[in-house]
Amino acid sequence: MHTEDYNGKSDDEIWSLMKEKMIPVYQDAIIGWDFDGIDADGIHRHIDNYSYGYGADIIWTDKYMGTYGGYGETGIEHNDNIYGTFVTAWIGNEWSDLERKYNNAISKAVYSNKPDIKEKTIKAAVGDKIGTELFNYIKQHADKIIPDAEWNPNNKPDGIMPSKLDFSAWQNRKTDYGKTFSVEVTGEVINIKVYK
Repeated sequence: MHTEDYNGKSDDEIWSLMKEKMIPVYQDAIIGWDFDGIDADGIHRHIDNYSYGYGADIIWTDKYMGTYGGYGETGIEHNDNIYGTFVTAWIGNEWSDLERKYNNAISKAVYSNKPDIKEKTIKAAVGDKIGTELFNYIKQHADKIIPDAEWNPNNKPDGIMPSKLDFSAWQNRKTDYGKTFSVEVTGEVINIKVYK
């Protein structure tokens, strides 16, 4: 991701470069399709999928807007007021192993490209070097199926499963560009908080 470009830049310049690097990654993401009808459970659902979007302080990919709310699978927010951070990157649970649950080419393509998008998001947020380390830690666990008697008794593909990962070694670390960051999990979402 050539995050050495961040060196010597102001926060606003770093954010501008981050967005510039992520827009082509997110706009080329393969996403699911829109749906309006009765689902397998007999419930009417309306789903609009968006490949990417951005504003002054946010960029995201694979956004689902539907009957029951919205969800952006991966993204980065600048000057996050909730967390008081320079940027917060969020990484959803979806991973390439989920493609094995589907028999159509679109769904397989959607999931097969998840690791690449997440790797680039992590690197954009914390830098290429430390980002590679963090991505490799997540990948080694995401590539495994975690058996669980209650939630996964048949050992089906399960995504990343962030709640099962130990991020204690990823607290108060330094980005390649000198800021402090920590990794936290909320539900099944990984939040990478880079502080001001």
